Amino acid sequence: MRAIGNSVVPLVFLAVSSVLNIVLDLWFVVGLHKGVAGAAQATVIAQYLSGVVLTVISLGTRVALAYLLSAVSAIGVVGIWWSVPIGWALADLVGFVYYKRHAASFYNELA
Repeated sequence: MRAIGNSVVPLVFLAVSSVLNIVLDLWFVVGLHKGVAGAAQATVIAQYLSGVVLTVISLGTRVALAYLLSAVSAIGVVGIWWSVPIGWALADLVGFVYYKRHAASFYNELA
């Protein structure tokens, strides 16, 4: 999501994942007496849940695109099936255009 200019949502998910990780660390290490293994399990669970929710939110934008495409009578319900690849193509196009416009400045900063 950062690649398309949205940096707030990933930041919120990082904060929520960190707080969840802290809570799970305390529960697994102190409450369940699992030690280092409990801390590792808590981290995996927190990151997994954050990734699942972020994926659902990300796919929600594609669902909105599917709804818009299905409303066009020439496209109809078939538009729902085309919304995901069209969304991917648009995201790739935006990333490519951004990269082409700013690649020279990145290389100049490194030199």
